[in-house]
Amino acid sequence: MRVACFHVSLLLLLGGCTYAIQPECGAYTELDGRVVDGRMCQERLRREYAISSAFTPDQQAAIHAAGDAWNAATSGRVALTWRIVDAGATIYPAGNDPAVGGGYDSYDSRMWLRPSQDPGAMGLIVAHELGHSFGLGHTEPGELMDKWVNVGITAADVKHFDELWLAR
Repeated sequence: MRVACFHVSLLLLLGGCTYAIQPECGAYTELDGRVVDGRMCQERLRREYAISSAFTPDQQAAIHAAGDAWNAATSGRVALTWRIVDAGATIYPAGNDPAVGGGYDSYDSRMWLRPSQDPGAMGLIVAHELGHSFGLGHTEPGELMDKWVNVGITAADVKHFDELWLAR
């Protein structure tokens, strides 16, 4: 299955997938001139997500499993917690384009997911969007962070994660 991601922040259009360059920790300047201080460093790896109760139990389980996969792949450096909410979700259903499975908005740390997709596809999209939340950009085909999500977390994805986070 090939599902494109949609990632919002500094928008670029590349081969059918709109995505943004995630800032690294520390101060940086957005294209609009806004300076962001980057205090969110470690909070990216250890945070609580509020999952919309509108997702089915199987979809909620797939969301949890994606976080657990990052926890296992990073030897516990990623430790996410979850709660189900009726309002104010940071992971919420939106969109109906079958070619776009979801997206991550780095301005307000929220993820949206197409609600009509099966839990297996949703789990891959969540793992991919979580990668963006950790600061990873798009990579090569055959990796989770490829713009066309079709595999789980690979050794190459963990290498990219380590390159970004081990020095912090």
